[in-house]
Amino acid sequence: MSAARITEQEIWSACDGLVAAGVEADRISVGMVHERLGLRGSRSTVNNGLKAWRAQRPTDQASMTLSDSQVAMLVQTVKTIMQQFVAPLEAARAHDAQQFAERERRLLDEVETADEESARLEAALVAEQARSAALSRRVDELDRELAHWEGVATELRRETQFLIDSIGRRGLGFEEMAARLAAALRSCPQGTPESLPPPRAKRLGPSAN
Repeated sequence: MSAARITEQEIWSACDGLVAAGVEADRISVGMVHERLGLRGSRSTVNNGLKAWRAQRPTDQASMTLSDSQVAMLVQTVKTIMQQFVAPLEAARAHDAQQFAERERRLLDEVETADEESARLEAALVAEQARSAALSRRVDELDRELAHWEGVATELRRETQFLIDSIGRRGLGFEEMAARLAAALRSCPQGTPESLPPPRAKRLGPSAN
């Protein structure tokens, strides 16, 4: 029985089907095409159809070559698509640069303000140290004055006690005691305790009577 007749178009469709299935065109064999056709037709017919299919493939691929106008249109389309992405990125970069410049300016202003505040605080510290030194000197002066008047008070207590003792021993009257006390007060020095004279008690010793 002769093989069922098959057309060249069926052979080409079988070849296209093999390519779609992942078979490379150069590796397609007569047996693969014949089997895909269900073994219909003779192998010689399939072989002639396969050769004709391979011969027309470069013509189909050449038909896919773009013309100059199509290339220009494609390039323009790519540029448009790129601009749609690049333009927002450029705007974002410009915005970030402006924000950075403003932040840098604020930081410089803050540094300048901090320097001015530091200078003011340093001047205030120097002034406070000067006031503290003056107060320290005043405290020293007051300490010396206090020591002086403590010495005066001690001398007065000595004079007073001597007068009291003298009254008991010599029977001095109130007027004489007051006069001696006034004399003692007048004799108190106005300088430092080191300048005080010897106690009057040594000059007012009890009489030998």
